[in-house]
Amino acid sequence: MLCCAITRIYMTAMGAYYLYVNGRKVSTEYLAPGFTDYNSRIQVQTYDITDYLKTGGNALGIMLGKNWGRGRYGADNQGEGLYCDCYGILAEAHILYEDGRKDFIGMPICRDFEGLLDLLAEIR
Repeated sequence: MLCCAITRIYMTAMGAYYLYVNGRKVSTEYLAPGFTDYNSRIQVQTYDITDYLKTGGNALGIMLGKNWGRGRYGADNQGEGLYCDCYGILAEAHILYEDGRKDFIGMPICRDFEGLLDLLAEIR
């Protein structure tokens, strides 16, 4: 039996991402965080990942691509990097245990990389 009553991840990125927990895609959403003007705001998504966790170690995977932030955009295929000049991911997990304890795991802000990013997070 898993010791976590509720585990949520709050996440955003500069670029489009997919979130995986233990090899399973967490959302049916595509191109998160959605279109935004990165110069003035970045949208944050909340995912309840309680049912994706197992007792012991858990793996968190994030696939990040150019898309809205760095990719070419618009009917006239405007230049690359229209809204931002780097990639980045910001995520944090909030865990509520069955005994009432709470825990927080901050995940690193990752910048200036291409393609697939794998982060490992252990939740006990």
